[in-house]
Amino acid sequence: MITKFWVLILSALLSGILHGQDLSVSLQEATLDFANPPANHLLDLGEVFSGNLESRQQLAERLVRLEEEHGFIVYLVAYSGIIGSNVQEKASIFRDFWLEGGKEGLVLVCDTDMRTMGYSLTKSGELTPNGEGRAWKVADHEVMAILSELNQVEESIEGPGNFTSAVGNRLVDQLEERLRERGVPAKPASGLLAIFALFTVLLFLALMLKPKKKPVRDVRAISFPQVQVPERLGASFGGGLAAEIHVKIPASIVSDS
Repeated sequence: MITKFWVLILSALLSGILHGQDLSVSLQEATLDFANPPANHLLDLGEVFSGNLESRQQLAERLVRLEEEHGFIVYLVAYSGIIGSNVQEKASIFRDFWLEGGKEGLVLVCDTDMRTMGYSLTKSGELTPNGEGRAWKVADHEVMAILSELNQVEESIEGPGNFTSAVGNRLVDQLEERLRERGVPAKPASGLLAIFALFTVLLFLALMLKPKKKPVRDVRAISFPQVQVPERLGASFGGGLAAEIHVKIPASIVSDS
């Protein structure tokens, strides 16, 4: 990794000295941390968006969202003139740093002075033990077809920022269309996952803490039969017939009591 970094810087400096050209872009590359790709997926080394920061922000958001939703990475690097090299060489160099470890995607380099573009795809890597390669989300020939369509961006578009924005947005449009056709599932947002997890926990706690119903006792009313007793010896409430009545109480009532 360190060796590739110094080779890039040395070649840029030597090329600038030999051709007697401005080294401003090379000095910008010298301050880059090549091990860490730009978080917004957009690197403006030529300051082509200096007069249109809103377009730069919109394009960067689309590039980031493409990775989040479809797992396909696109880094766009903009130059306003390349010294001692070309867009294809620059794309390959950035690709070697930024698309390692099986990350699928591409690096697109635009030179707004020459209105040229170069790209470099993720390296195919080694074959699997059974002799089959990995399944790519977008095949190489499809990416080549997409990039060929980018050449149709009208040269009448004025301004380097507008040109780069048109190229980047058209690239995202074409990739999103193909990824949707493939049925590549979008990655669920972390917020939705958190809400689902919270709902699951609350539902579990509600079921665990739900009070249990007490068993209903088999309570049956016991009534004594009415007996007509006539008056005896002139007393309104005199004694009547004597009888002995046995009442069998159900076993369930006895056990509950």
